Amino acid sequence: MKPSDKAWLQLVAAARQAETVQDDACPHGFATRVAARALSARDNAAGSLLERFALRAVVFSGLLAVLGAAGNIAAVFPAANPGTVDNYFTADDPAAIILETAP
Repeated sequence: MKPSDKAWLQLVAAARQAETVQDDACPHGFATRVAARALSARDNAAGSLLERFALRAVVFSGLLAVLGAAGNIAAVFPAANPGTVDNYFTADDPAAIILETAP
């Protein structure tokens, strides 16, 4: 039985036990009690497996985004000596520059 079915049966049982009132008006606070009882049953139920994995996936993807941004911080702030990086892109033969600077 689903938790929502169980909550519905509890609400129906509580409604059957209520006093019979001759007036057509509902007692004071009836709607609030019904709504509170319905929502409390939903809050006490454990989340589904999909909800748990979805929350973990959101946290994990956020962590990856932060790590990715931290790993690319060098692209945002240039190095202390940007002239060496510019040489790779402005020279006629980048392969020669790489071979010359290789250890």
